[in-house]
Amino acid sequence: MGIHGRAARFSGLPGLAAVCAALAVWPCLGACARRHSPPALPAVDDRAAALLLVTVERIEYSPLVDSDINWAVYTKVDRTISGRYGAAAFSFRVRNPTLEGLEIGRRYRIKAVPFGRGYRIERLERVKEAPR
Repeated sequence: MGIHGRAARFSGLPGLAAVCAALAVWPCLGACARRHSPPALPAVDDRAAALLLVTVERIEYSPLVDSDINWAVYTKVDRTISGRYGAAAFSFRVRNPTLEGLEIGRRYRIKAVPFGRGYRIERLERVKEAPR
């Protein structure tokens, strides 16, 4: 989608009028951004974070509109190592499961921090299996 399409979607005006409207607003947005710094993220309380031992059950391609985080990873919670997490399953989204080193059937240790109505993964590491 080109600049005309983006501007039209943003302003609700057709074609060139949308681009002109977007360019007219641009300096105002820059000035507002300089005057008002974004709110700081709340401090992470490590006691609120949950450290989970999980097994990956399935990985599915599940695209979202206007997002590049299109893979859903579904896990079974084997054990809650620390913190509070009461559910038997945990799911999250990743950009590329291969680059994250995720494999079905493997075990991982996840540090999940409460964020909004869900959790944000702060750390994901593979658990080394004992040799058989």
